[in-house]
Amino acid sequence: MTITYPEPPRASPRAPFPVIAVIAPLIAAVVIGAIIRSPYVLVFAALSPIIAVASALESRRAARRHAREEDQRFAFECAATEHAIERAHRDETERAFATPPGDGGSVVGAAPGASTIAGSAPTVDAHPEQSVRERLRALHARAARNPRLPVRVPPGPVEVHGSGFIAERLRARLGDHAVPDGSPSDGRARTTISVSGLARLDIVLPGGERVAADAVVSYLADEEARNARARAAALPERCEWAAARDGQSTPGLAVGLGAAGTVTLDLITDGPHVLVGGATGSGKSEFLRALALSAAADPGAWSVLYVDFKGGATFQDLAELPSTVGVITDLDAVLATRALTSLQAEIERRERVLARERVRDIAQLASGLSRLLIVVDEYAALVATHPALQAVFSDLSARGRSLGIHLVLCTQRPSGVVHDTVAVNCAIRVLFRTTDAADARALLGGDAPSVAAAPRGRAVIRTSEQLLAAQIGLVTPADIAAVASAASSARADPPWAPVLPSELSPTQPEVVDGWRHSRAEGGLLVGLIDDVAAQRWSAASWHPRRDGALAILGCSGSGRTTALAQLAAEARQVGWKATLLPHSLADAHQVLTDIATGSAASSQPQLLLVDGLADLIDAESPEHATQLLTQLDAALRALHRRGGGAAVAVGTASSAGRLLAGRFGARLQLRALDHDDHHASGAPRGEHNDRAPAGRGWWRGQPVQVVQPTQSLPPALVPRIRTVGSEPVIAVVSANPDRSLEALRASCPRPVRGVPLAAFVDAASRHDVRDGTLACVGHPDDWQRDWAALSHARREAVIAFDGCDMSDLRALVSARIQPPPIDQRDLWVIEPGGGSTPEVLRARWSPPSSDVAH
Repeated sequence: MTITYPEPPRASPRAPFPVIAVIAPLIAAVVIGAIIRSPYVLVFAALSPIIAVASALESRRAARRHAREEDQRFAFECAATEHAIERAHRDETERAFATPPGDGGSVVGAAPGASTIAGSAPTVDAHPEQSVRERLRALHARAARNPRLPVRVPPGPVEVHGSGFIAERLRARLGDHAVPDGSPSDGRARTTISVSGLARLDIVLPGGERVAADAVVSYLADEEARNARARAAALPERCEWAAARDGQSTPGLAVGLGAAGTVTLDLITDGPHVLVGGATGSGKSEFLRALALSAAADPGAWSVLYVDFKGGATFQDLAELPSTVGVITDLDAVLATRALTSLQAEIERRERVLARERVRDIAQLASGLSRLLIVVDEYAALVATHPALQAVFSDLSARGRSLGIHLVLCTQRPSGVVHDTVAVNCAIRVLFRTTDAADARALLGGDAPSVAAAPRGRAVIRTSEQLLAAQIGLVTPADIAAVASAASSARADPPWAPVLPSELSPTQPEVVDGWRHSRAEGGLLVGLIDDVAAQRWSAASWHPRRDGALAILGCSGSGRTTALAQLAAEARQVGWKATLLPHSLADAHQVLTDIATGSAASSQPQLLLVDGLADLIDAESPEHATQLLTQLDAALRALHRRGGGAAVAVGTASSAGRLLAGRFGARLQLRALDHDDHHASGAPRGEHNDRAPAGRGWWRGQPVQVVQPTQSLPPALVPRIRTVGSEPVIAVVSANPDRSLEALRASCPRPVRGVPLAAFVDAASRHDVRDGTLACVGHPDDWQRDWAALSHARREAVIAFDGCDMSDLRALVSARIQPPPIDQRDLWVIEPGGGSTPEVLRARWSPPSSDVAH
């Protein structure tokens, strides 16, 4: 190729000022005016100089525009010529390095030399512009000298002076021609090469000529790339994995065929990690399958974990091999998060094993720990879904060599996706077809060979020792079956505990161990925790005395009642009394009152179970709901003082948020309604699973599965309710006096004598107990009109309010009291002598044969 230089700018001649063009029209106009004797002709004569000046200015403007265009053309052609010179020099250099010397000498360096592309120098001496002349001369001088042409030494002995990497590479390249420094001469002419610290070579040829050159090391990559392309052109476009592995003669994992035979990757020596890049459909997944199957062929030495964020189809047929410890896909986000988080725990486990055996590397272990190969397809999708895993993979890449953990990270464009802290430890690089040369250079480094038009499965592999082309072996079902049949039936242990089952039986060994652990610490077993950090299941224990009351959160069907039944069974096992709060608001209030006041106290610790507290509260008026919560707080304090506790199923966090504040020291979060409800319950953000089985939830930030109890909840407590009917004097305030009187007579075991309000005071003062029961039944309005009878009743009689509302009660008592909730069949009762603010009790009409004490 000969360089064609740009044509210098062509100058545009400048026209002189047109004096004749100004004078000639003027003289002609004067002559014509004299002939026709008209002064108007002189007007046209006056315009002629203006026209002439305008024409001259336009001509000069056009000349300047032409000059600018020529300068721009010349600058553009000069720049294009510079690029052409660079390309021509590069091609000339490549041809020179690739052309073998006729005398059999060796290339040892590179130095500037005369180029054959310069051609004849451009003739520029006649050009008026000095800058143009200098530019063209500079282009010719640049073309005439190639900055890097090979420097060859003649055949014969070559003595290399110096030490270090460059000197060693030179001796290796010269092979048998290299003689030791200072060795005696054998009579043949000898070439000496001195290597300086700046990678410069001082070459003294046998004739005494001295040549200065750059070290050849920086140009070996070009030669290796050319050789790799030449070898790649001779590779088959398809090969089978079995055929490649049959020809394996070196240690490592067979992945395909190269120019020299089977291509193997030694992850232990050359690794520890592999970085794979290339366009979609170029064969990256086939490389991962070939590498993984080679590892699976030796399950005792390798175990393989597959991470497929393309749906899981890539490794589906490899999952059943004994070496497989798991397949993680993007289809199950919860399982993927759990498994990937376990990798950090696997690092710590392997460190403990090495520390226990007092060794620094897994290779020094006699047995018991296989190497873990983590194969990741679509690493970019993985870290986009789980950004926190960047730190985990950085840790794995830094400490993986000694711990026996090897990463194979595959993505389309590793640059910008794989963090530098990970990529720096990936000594093996594999490049498949790509259309962007920058991606190839970023992955392989230096002048990467092009694989833009390579067939599927063609790759360029760079290790610390070599750069080679390979056709990746295609894995077939027969290959997988052959490896599976030849391998041991024992499967490798995964680096995590099994996933918690949807149901846990009390007889399972893990549950029994958890039960023993809870008993040793004095707690009640709730379920089993999936302790990812410890790679095991552990007991979820609730300690009522230490932790306080337990709140169980979850939506309908999440297993709240199951958790209460399990705690009831646990309480009975340790000798506690398990009691269930009634679902009626009135009964619940009465039970809580009994617990708070100590009327239900005993030497036996008590576990109070509350199922559906939010539903119970929401079904009543705000006034009664507040009253029930006050009694609940009092009961919780009383239970804690007596060594007992309470477990309360409060419902969802969204509906029961006000019930949680300050009441419960422990929480069991079961399946929530949605993501917002999940976060409101205090469970880890982003971990909501609307398909979680009943009993699956979170215990102190860790996944838990509640044990399935063998017994259901105990029956609800029957509250102690005061009965009315056997008292000597009874005053009844009723919205239906006749009905109340009939109910009183039906419940009272003695004769009942009814008197009107007007005669009540006199009859009550003369009443004898032996005569039976004296009853005065009246409407609330009648009682309000007869204050004398009402005052006497408050001092001397039991007052029963039957079918009255709270306003009637407060009006007759003349105080803003808070009566307990009652059911439809209940009464309010005020004992005699209650004062200005009497206590209102819940009561019922006693049956006729009742002998219940009041």
